[in-house]
Amino acid sequence: MIEKERPNVVGKGRSFARDALSAIAEVKADASKLSAGTQDGINSLTDKGAALEKVLRMPFISTVKAGEMAWDLNEMALALKNAVGAGDEAKSLEIASGMASELDKFVHATKTFVVRMT
Repeated sequence: MIEKERPNVVGKGRSFARDALSAIAEVKADASKLSAGTQDGINSLTDKGAALEKVLRMPFISTVKAGEMAWDLNEMALALKNAVGAGDEAKSLEIASGMASELDKFVHATKTFVVRMT
């Protein structure tokens, strides 16, 4: 397995996640020129992003794993923004569906994280 090249992500999960959420909001505003199916995919990201916004204060967000997940989400959001800006519907839909599952994983990991005091 090839390790992705990332910057220092320790404790930066919250800021990377907020950057991804703001990029999703920008994409939603620019998605009016895409088809209805692609717009629905992007709107579902907005709904999942609202669920992520609710859990940004939980302890998991400050872990290294959360920082890595948030960095990946941010990279996907920037790729989606570029694809929507270029008008590439197929790539936009592909990235949006991948982001939807990653957002679900992130929210699930955050909600099920248990702080162990040992």
